[in-house]
Amino acid sequence: MIPDAEAIVASYLREEIGERVVGKTPSDISTPWVRITQLDAVNESSSRPERLVDFILQLDCFAGNEIEGAQEEASDLARAVRAALAGMEGPQDGGVVTGVRFAGMPRVPDDSIEPARERYALTAHVYMHSS
Repeated sequence: MIPDAEAIVASYLREEIGERVVGKTPSDISTPWVRITQLDAVNESSSRPERLVDFILQLDCFAGNEIEGAQEEASDLARAVRAALAGMEGPQDGGVVTGVRFAGMPRVPDDSIEPARERYALTAHVYMHSS
């Protein structure tokens, strides 16, 4: 069975950056948070099926602050997440990470949340297999 990438990455980030890392928008949005969404899980072409999987994850890094300093807060969080993921290779609880690659990090404020929040949407490819 393939690893649970969202759970593994969330646990790793909580330990590394000490911020809230969640699977859905929390009810309390007054402090920064990271929302992880798995976009896809593709077998790596050089690997046998279900061995090495390219997990494509979107990590939305949100500011908790509504206005003053919100863009900087969201940017700082996104850059901390990116730096942490860059060092994630190796055994993790639940799987083994063999590589991380970034595919984008646009600033996309989220106005679907009231009040609107600054957000950076980091897309990461996390390559992993079961332990």
